[in-house]
Amino acid sequence: MPLLHKAKLICALILGGISLPSSEHVKEEMNETDNLDTVSSLIQKMSVKYPTLIETIVNERDQYMSSMLLSVASEHNSVVAVVGKGHLQGITKHWQQPVAIRELLLIPSAKPIISTRTMLSIIGVAVTGVVIALGVRYSGSK
Repeated sequence: MPLLHKAKLICALILGGISLPSSEHVKEEMNETDNLDTVSSLIQKMSVKYPTLIETIVNERDQYMSSMLLSVASEHNSVVAVVGKGHLQGITKHWQQPVAIRELLLIPSAKPIISTRTMLSIIGVAVTGVVIALGVRYSGSK
């Protein structure tokens, strides 16, 4: 997940935590999310603000659960699975489709924001600039 998306999510969580809703409002929200269309629209809205988060938390999990359920279902006559409402459409979508499980299980290595070479170059330029500035300053005072 890019740093900008992480920062946006953290800000939203902090600001959301500052103004906690009333218990009545929470009950209303829970009743509204009983409807599958409401959950789907909520996921759609979230995917606009946080596309990489939704990709990881919803889409990749849908693929993984679909693949695992299909694997278990191929070995047994009947299978019961409890999944969240937000995953039903995705599991159905990915059912019977090939899923690259190894890629889903692979945790990408974090790329440094600035490479070591770039950082050393910046430090070198800064030190050179300071030396030149000090040289100009003290050479003019003699």
